Amino acid sequence: MEDKSHQNYMDKDLLQQLADKISKGVASDEEIARYNHWYNAVEELAGPQVGEGSDDMRLRETKLFNRIESEINKVEKSSVRHLFIKVAAAAACLVLLSSAVYLLYKRSYEPSLPTNTMVKNAAYPLIKPGGNKAVLTLSNGEKIILNEVDDKQQLANEQGINIKKMADGQLVYEITATAFSNKDKSPSTSISYHTIETPVGGQYQVILPDGSKVWLNAASSIKYPIDFFGGGRMVELRGEAYFEVAGSQKAAKHPFIVNTPYQRVAVLGTHFNVNAYEEEGTVKTTLLEGAVKVRTAVGELLLKPGQQAVLQLSNRAFYVQPTDLEKAVAWKNGYFIFNKENIRSVMRQVARWYDVDVAFKGAIQEEDQFVGRLPRNVDISEILKILKLSKVKYQVDGRKITIEN
Repeated sequence: MEDKSHQNYMDKDLLQQLADKISKGVASDEEIARYNHWYNAVEELAGPQVGEGSDDMRLRETKLFNRIESEINKVEKSSVRHLFIKVAAAAACLVLLSSAVYLLYKRSYEPSLPTNTMVKNAAYPLIKPGGNKAVLTLSNGEKIILNEVDDKQQLANEQGINIKKMADGQLVYEITATAFSNKDKSPSTSISYHTIETPVGGQYQVILPDGSKVWLNAASSIKYPIDFFGGGRMVELRGEAYFEVAGSQKAAKHPFIVNTPYQRVAVLGTHFNVNAYEEEGTVKTTLLEGAVKVRTAVGELLLKPGQQAVLQLSNRAFYVQPTDLEKAVAWKNGYFIFNKENIRSVMRQVARWYDVDVAFKGAIQEEDQFVGRLPRNVDISEILKILKLSKVKYQVDGRKITIEN
């Protein structure tokens, strides 16, 4: 018979090693993924039978937080608050570790644990992260809530182009032979457009008729023609999206163009990210591969890989700068990455992803800067715990978070 207690001990030991590597910032993406996979598997196994309010759990968290607080005190004189890489990785990883190990042990030794033992701390409300949510608006005005329709089904057919929702949450446009036949018969057919809009707390991926892939971040929208080659490969973006543009021989005759209210990005076979949230006060275009030309009312810039074009909305300053590519596309890869950002910037990202309202009370210290990396798949309680450890004062009322002086 397998020794379950020994297996649990080995799991705990391995997880502690992974957590230590993550807290030191030396874990590989594979190790981080392994840790997250293990934790999610244990959480799913335990289901609602979680004794989060138990004395044992509180004792574990208290010991962990005391240990982390002592580390924070060592760097408190610094002007930068290290959320994840050197300090708060301990908070995020060790809190998750304590929860995961606790679930595993309770599952092994108390399989009949009653469901009413769950107690949520009022300071840490149960607010789930965002997910694949979007609304598709067809050319006739019909709206389809994509997260409410079944996977692997055809949603519509327009001008011989099939629109399907795939099992992995993608929306795919497939050009059929009928599409080309219809075009030959009716070359003057007016251009039809579709729009995908993600809500706050949503994201979505679409594969356009030319094969280009678009990842749409929360609170964003993209409008595009169904017939890309007949109507031109031009899309309209609000919010943020990451593009992997198809560069076939046919596509080469039709440059891919992304319009936002403030600029135009012209590309051909490339990978890039456009952040055009109005509330951010800037429009940032980041190039990962290929080449793009960014044009605004004040001029144009040709970007090389690793560069970012920045348009300041307040004074229309327009310039290019080197940038952190991993940070620019962190949202697409399932992370928050902060690099010397103030609390307002951090909370704007949190608000968009967790669908919460954020308010500020008193004179907030804008110079406080945050550095770190956090997964986007955790409940907001983990974000709030880290804010607390970083000496940020806040109040929670339902889905409203007030940051205080």
